[in-house]
Amino acid sequence: RRLLRCRPKLDRQPLWLVRRDAGLVRALAEAGLPVLPPLEVPKLEEVITEPDAFEQMSRLLAGYLAQPLKGPDRVDAILTLSDGFISEVARACRHVGVDPRKDVLLAGYDHYWTECREREWEPTPPHVSVDKNDAVIGRTMAELLIGRLHGTLTGDPVHKSVPQTVVLPPG
Repeated sequence: RRLLRCRPKLDRQPLWLVRRDAGLVRALAEAGLPVLPPLEVPKLEEVITEPDAFEQMSRLLAGYLAQPLKGPDRVDAILTLSDGFISEVARACRHVGVDPRKDVLLAGYDHYWTECREREWEPTPPHVSVDKNDAVIGRTMAELLIGRLHGTLTGDPVHKSVPQTVVLPPG
């Protein structure tokens, strides 16, 4: 019912994020759900290699998430910029007394949560992630380049889209 986009504060929004936000806003509007402004957290880091730094980052994030998670208009779901932020957000939820496995849905992106080092300190998986299908993207790029090299693909630049896959955690 209320989905919060949580991400680092960026100097400028990359085009992929602008496009992703546009799709999200459209889907929320079609579902009749409110479009909340993104929660942009200064100094939020995606990759943390030390447990003390992880704890510090999750406590910083807890300060930003306390109101959205505990206030009268509390959110039901948090969409992170990518899977690399899931563990920090989950730990931040715990710091404010919210169970990240039961009380709020966590959504990631890029489907690499199992590779994140931060899982050592907070093992909560995303409830859902999206896989960009990087292997298919790579194969498609190679096929297009080979076509140009062999002269079988000529003319204007080619734009190809690769379908993404929604991934649910096991269990």
